Formats: sequence, C-alpha cells, structure tokens
Amino acid sequence: MSACCLDRQASGVDCISDSKYFSQVSAQYQALTTFAARKAWLDTHICDVCQFFGSPLTAGRLRVSAGKRIGDPATVHVRDSVVLDRDSHTARDGLKFDYEVAGAGTKYELEIEFTNPQTNELALLGAALLDWAEGLSVGGFTTRGLGRASVIVK
Repeated sequence: MSACCLDRQASGVDCISDSKYFSQVSAQYQALTTFAARKAWLDTHICDVCQFFGSPLTAGRLRVSAGKRIGDPATVHVRDSVVLDRDSHTARDGLKFDYEVAGAGTKYELEIEFTNPQTNELALLGAALLDWAEGLSVGGFTTRGLGRASVIVK
C-alpha cells in the first residue's frame, strides 16, 4: 500500500495529491480525451491512501458520518479559557472564550460508508477500527484530558 503523505519528495511516492507533482504531469491528463482513459490515468497517478481517504484533489471512497448522540441527553459543561501568547507564554489581555464539553460516557453513533472496497483496504479499515477500539484522542484540548474516545463495532 502506497502513501504519498501529500509530499512526493519526502515520501518518494508519485501522487497527484502533491501539487508540485500534479503541475508536472497535468498536461498528460489534459491530453486524454475519453473518460475511460482519464480514469485509468488517475488510478495510476494517485497513491492508495489518497484513493482511500481522499486528498485535496480527489474525493475519497471512505465516508464517515458526523456523530449522532444516542441514548440519554449528555450533560454539557461550559468551560472557560483564555488565549495564550505563544511567545511570552502568558494570557493575552481581554481574550477569554468559552467552549462546551460533552460529559464522560456520552455515546455517539457513526456510519461508515465505503465505495468499491478492495480486500487490502478492508483490512486497513479493520486495523484502524481495532486500533480505535483501544482508545484514541480526537479534537482539541486532548492534553487537557478531553477527546478520549473508543469505538464499539456492531
């Protein structure tokens, strides 16, 4: 499985998701006149990970819905914080903000839709879900203990 990491020079993988590489080869694509020829060209010029998840230039085949809260309404806590000056490591005067936090144990339902999955891609998705089941952090303020999540596959 190839992964360009959106940087052909660093990864060594040719993928049009790297804008510099795309600008070098886009004339090849433009010269093609049929849909089938363009589709075949794209399939050979996009790395596996960008085909799977999508990239700045291509739509992915994996879609994950926005989480829908299920069960009892979650207790939402409002917390306040201040903007920090990254240079002086002090609070910026007058720049306070509030944010909402869902209570621990809040459950959400997600739907995963995958178009034309290949066997190796199903294995990659399965590995990602198993890793997620062990727990991960998502969103902001994870260093403050927020965003811990795990998945239960039905």
